Amino acid sequence: MQARFAASEDAGFVVPELDDVWMYLGSGPTLDDYATVGNGLIFNGRTRPNARWTIRDATAVAGELGFANVDPHLQIYSLPTLKKLNLDPAGLQCLASRRPTGQPQVLLNYAPVARKPWKLKATLDKEGHALTSRFSAIRPKNGGPSALYLWAILNSPVANAFAYDMLGKRDILVGTMRKMPLPPHSPTHEAAIEQAATRYRQLAVRVVPAEDSTPGLFNSGTPHAASAPTNAEVKDALLAMDAAVLRAYALPVRLERRLLDVFQRGRAQGRRLHTFGDYFPANFKSLVPLHKFISAGYRASTVDQVAARMKPDGTSAGTAALRAAAEAFGGDD
Repeated sequence: MQARFAASEDAGFVVPELDDVWMYLGSGPTLDDYATVGNGLIFNGRTRPNARWTIRDATAVAGELGFANVDPHLQIYSLPTLKKLNLDPAGLQCLASRRPTGQPQVLLNYAPVARKPWKLKATLDKEGHALTSRFSAIRPKNGGPSALYLWAILNSPVANAFAYDMLGKRDILVGTMRKMPLPPHSPTHEAAIEQAATRYRQLAVRVVPAEDSTPGLFNSGTPHAASAPTNAEVKDALLAMDAAVLRAYALPVRLERRLLDVFQRGRAQGRRLHTFGDYFPANFKSLVPLHKFISAGYRASTVDQVAARMKPDGTSAGTAALRAAAEAFGGDD
């Protein structure tokens, strides 16, 4: 333990809440291995000539289309409001690589969207616009996984727990996020994550969430069409995306549950689309990987489902025996 604190000059004496999780993932790849992570454009301050503009409405003739701020009700499946940005080098501290590229990238909020664990709100920009320093740009490296894959990872409970654990109430620093662990390279897992991410995005964009605070994962809203998906369908798609990401990380089930429990303590309000519920029911003690817990096979095999098939006496000693067995064998899967 002492060697860890002495490993670098900036090492701190605060042990992260999920230190065992990050220790387990510490030998794997990081975000920096698969993507470039950098701040957005920074405009000159007092030294900027008075006549030089910085940000205008998207309808302005001059300037380049880009993103300036995180909208208050931005959702992870949508994009911030486009603006016109002045990319004249004379008005910028540093252009870096935040000019428009025309290539897909992930926009990550620089200021946390909440003090609670869901601090990140990553959005997918398929056209590679310019952006200000209110965002960080995550751009896939050649030969690495896609921007869609990175978008799913950065919106996952792993990324949010990492930011919450390592940064606390501070801004989402690029230097810290570069060190975020990523799953080992696996075409199979990457394809599964992209498939789950695509399904979630396709369903979520067809629902317009209301701005009230009605309890539940999504508040009722005006659908785009009569065939709009239900809240339950969108929730299932979101959970499936999280499950695909967690399965790729291959954490031991006890560590996966410890990570997900960070979002179980009444601290997880404000996730993605208004309020996101707990991953597991209250008082659920069995250690089951999320991908298995949400599967139809597992749901059909729960004690209540089995008891329902043991008609007519669903409250008999047989049901009690089933519950006792479930408790006895509720360890690692």
